Amino acid sequence: MNAITYRRDIDGLRSVAVLSVFLYHLNANYLPGGFVGVDIFFVISGFLITKILVKHIQTQSFSLVGFYSRRFRRILPALLVTLIAGLVAGYFIYTPNDLVRLGDQSMFAAFGLSNFYFLQHSDYFAPAAHTQPMLHTWSLAVEEQFYLFWPLLLFGISKFAPRKFLSTSLIVLAIGALLSYGFSIYLTPQNSAAAFYMLPTRVWELALGALVGFAPAMGRVKALIMDLVGLALIGLSFLFLTSAMAFPGWVAMVPCAGTALLLWAKSDQSLVGRALSLSPLVWIGKWSYSLYLIHWPVIVFFRSYNFGAPPDHLESAVILVASIALSAISYFIIEQPFRRARQAKATASDSRSNLKVVAISVGAMAICSGAGFALTKSNGFGKEISVDAEHYLSFITSSSQRGGTNKCYQRSSSVLADFNYEDCLKASDGRPRAIVFGDSFAQHWERGLEAVFPEIQFSHMVASGCIPVLPIRGRDDCVQFNEDLFDTRIPDGNFDIAILSARWNEESAERVGVTVEYLKQYVDKVIILGRGPLYEDKLPLLLVKSAEAGGRESIILTTEARNSSARVNEILAEQTAAAGGEYYSPFDLMCERTGCTYVTPENSPMQHDYGHFTKDGAIFMLKNMRANGMLEEEISETE
Repeated sequence: MNAITYRRDIDGLRSVAVLSVFLYHLNANYLPGGFVGVDIFFVISGFLITKILVKHIQTQSFSLVGFYSRRFRRILPALLVTLIAGLVAGYFIYTPNDLVRLGDQSMFAAFGLSNFYFLQHSDYFAPAAHTQPMLHTWSLAVEEQFYLFWPLLLFGISKFAPRKFLSTSLIVLAIGALLSYGFSIYLTPQNSAAAFYMLPTRVWELALGALVGFAPAMGRVKALIMDLVGLALIGLSFLFLTSAMAFPGWVAMVPCAGTALLLWAKSDQSLVGRALSLSPLVWIGKWSYSLYLIHWPVIVFFRSYNFGAPPDHLESAVILVASIALSAISYFIIEQPFRRARQAKATASDSRSNLKVVAISVGAMAICSGAGFALTKSNGFGKEISVDAEHYLSFITSSSQRGGTNKCYQRSSSVLADFNYEDCLKASDGRPRAIVFGDSFAQHWERGLEAVFPEIQFSHMVASGCIPVLPIRGRDDCVQFNEDLFDTRIPDGNFDIAILSARWNEESAERVGVTVEYLKQYVDKVIILGRGPLYEDKLPLLLVKSAEAGGRESIILTTEARNSSARVNEILAEQTAAAGGEYYSPFDLMCERTGCTYVTPENSPMQHDYGHFTKDGAIFMLKNMRANGMLEEEISETE
């Protein structure tokens, strides 16, 4: 393995990685694949940490306590300051409900476990990403978990195979990387959240960087070719990968391979190397850790202050410049002093000093985590809100206020064989039989349909994130669910009515006509239920903020969001009518030219999050639909 020397181009590459993530977080249209900056960081980290470990092991200066001492000093100070600053800022910006969630996130992030937290809270009803200030710490948690076992493994190899340390380490790395990459490819379509957040499906990226550390140096011509190919792979990833793709999976290899090639080339004299070594990029690269920590909470808190709306171009530029300035301050005032402290000179022989650093670090983590725990258990330190605000916000957390139950709801992590067909696809009791299906936007009608249409017998078959249209597309579990629904349950179910509802977008709305025509072979009537407006944040929270700002409706629903909902509504109406179905639009019932209705006559929010109806909201909508003739013929036949 080559000796460790400082490389300006690596700091430049760090700059590219952090700025790509930043631009993506500001606005995905700025750089659609900017999220792969995290993958670039993983490869760089694996490369550098392995070279450091191998050097210390080969020179017999390795100390496990010393290693963790250096890691704590490198990672913890800026992280803990960010967490504490986030808790303080959140207290002044957030409602008690959001403060509790912030406390939970900080508690897990302080101990490097936030990837587990966000995996646990990654279902269809999880809060939107832009409302979670510590979401970005998941990647730090993955790295920290890698640091727990990788030094132990390398040190163990050096003890059991001292003469073949490098070759054995290389073999272990290669096998581990292949297994992890294969597992990532397998798990991504099965459970995308677990594949995204967890170390076993990400460790291959760090291992790939580590493998590059063992690679021999390349000649000038080969290095130049590797530079150009690596740059091209990263550039293509930024431009053509999107968050709609299954990720990480096999496609994560594209930016990771590009990063590995740039690290391997080690060509400071090439055009690419010189470009990455430019002073502005190098400086931002040095500040990249602080910039990564700071940028996301700044964006999240800005959007919360801005009533959920994303920053415009000018605001994005201000956020970018301000975050870079703050990261520079963090680098010089927080990062550097801790790294250059007297304890930083500790070696394996100075174990007492290293143990002291580790003990202090663990204590600081516990204090920070305790602050998050206290915020959670005290319900936001007892922050007071108005009675009306408390009433609205209760709809966010209360499952009894939601329009649907989980009885007939298939989650993405569930197995189709476990679906409760007996209770959900009910045998005929003499009433007209209707099957309600779709994603969670079909689920939220469940309680309302039962209350408003007692003359109809409803069966429900809904699945998380599975749009109920033909041709069938989407995740593997959605394909399996919808194939069972369209090919078996509906043709063999003897239903009179089919009711479809989903979080429609323009693409899925365009396929509604074909779906209605298919369903009419098996049922007498097909009803399409549209969706209401979609918001940048949870409606109850926006109602509170709107009231505080004098009732400005633009705070609740932006013009862009309203126009988007109206366009989807038009397509659904056209497609349904052309195919001979019936269409009912919650959006039309809620919104007129002069404005929208966001609460029921009983002052209940229509929706409990960004778009799902509350029980009261669904009942209000369905009563209006019944007054407009929904299921009128079927009801008259029962009288």
